Amino acid sequence: MTIAVLMGGRSAEHEISLMSGGAILTALSKRGFPNIRAVTVSREHQWSADGSPATFSQALEGVDVALLAFHGEWGEDGRAQALMEWLGLPYNGSRPTASALAMDKPMSRILLREHGLSIPQGSTHMRPGDRNAMERLVEDIARTRPFPIVVKPASRGSSVGVTLVRTAHQLIPALHEAFRYDSRALVEEYLDGIEVSCGVLEELSGKLMALPVAQIIPTRDHALFDFHAKYSGETQELVPAPLAPDIAQRVAETALTAHFALGCRHYSRTDMIIVAGKPIVLELNTLPGLTPESILPKEALAAGLSYPALIERLVGLASRDRIQ
Repeated sequence: MTIAVLMGGRSAEHEISLMSGGAILTALSKRGFPNIRAVTVSREHQWSADGSPATFSQALEGVDVALLAFHGEWGEDGRAQALMEWLGLPYNGSRPTASALAMDKPMSRILLREHGLSIPQGSTHMRPGDRNAMERLVEDIARTRPFPIVVKPASRGSSVGVTLVRTAHQLIPALHEAFRYDSRALVEEYLDGIEVSCGVLEELSGKLMALPVAQIIPTRDHALFDFHAKYSGETQELVPAPLAPDIAQRVAETALTAHFALGCRHYSRTDMIIVAGKPIVLELNTLPGLTPESILPKEALAAGLSYPALIERLVGLASRDRIQ
């Protein structure tokens, strides 16, 4: 069996994807898989296989299973998944529709709410066409939303482009930052609580299990668990989280419900904030980070599944769900 690990891409999370991909390649080698191919997509959308330039069809020729290590847009949003479906190539993670829904925060929030889950109060805004329209948007937000608020792109992962806004004067740069990544911006209430994340992992039998909850403690310099806080190495992650058993159970049930609500497959990780004992869903990741230091692998380890064993599980799940 030949396994291709796909990584890189045009995402803002390109470098993080390369880290996940490299770790997966190492784990596959440790588990004794003999035929492994590193497939990298550059930021300019150029493909290569084991370091040699190739078309995407050449890079995937003879491959039996693809392990997607993409993060963010152009890889976690359903586009890479649709390509795998078109090629009839088994792959890990959710299928195109669930992947696209999870990446699109306004759309995913509709489904999450319909399944009884709590989400932050907020609104979605299109990029204004000119300066006057931007000023009207700022005035409208400042009039209707009590500060502090959080401004973020409507469809990015890893807290890319997210800003905590405490005053009306900070709104314009925050909106410009969000609109760098998306034509829509999400403006939400700021929630002060306990930040947690909970992974869901499928067994080969098809049974879903919620992994031990992780508590995320950013440094005092980071009021939000933003991109820098996630990847600077300064944030503390406690697995399992020191939560009361009933609250930990609520978080686990929320992660399972979110996974089901968006139609996810194989695994996912849901980020939440606990306010007054209630989990509020911030986002769901269909291809969460997969280095040994990433949150979901830490949760799997706390459940007794080593990192190489986790990667082998993903190979098994992808192989099991061959596209008919």
